[in-house]
Amino acid sequence: MTVSTDAIIFFGYHLPEGTEIPDEASDLYGEEDPVQVGWHCSDECLMPYVFWTKSEITARRGFPKEIPALNHTATVEMGKEIRKFAKQYRIPEPGEIIDPNWPDEKASELNWWLVSYWG
Repeated sequence: MTVSTDAIIFFGYHLPEGTEIPDEASDLYGEEDPVQVGWHCSDECLMPYVFWTKSEITARRGFPKEIPALNHTATVEMGKEIRKFAKQYRIPEPGEIIDPNWPDEKASELNWWLVSYWG
């Protein structure tokens, strides 16, 4: 058996392993929700990310995907909605330090990110 990893690209930000995400935030999965929470890394080591719903593209093994979203600049509105979502669900915001005892453990800044999920 071979190992299969999905490639995921999105506009948003990612958080360190173990960051608590409220259930009501992680239960949003519809196209009508402009911002959602996703998970990357692996089934055994889930790492959350907060993303603009329409920006996420997943390429499964053997099925390449075109990335048209990168042909356009991310809008200021996308960033505002992502920050609003983080505040609403009490998720650390982009750039926020998660634990003052570990200042290097912080949420990333808003940007385009390529992550993987092995499951």
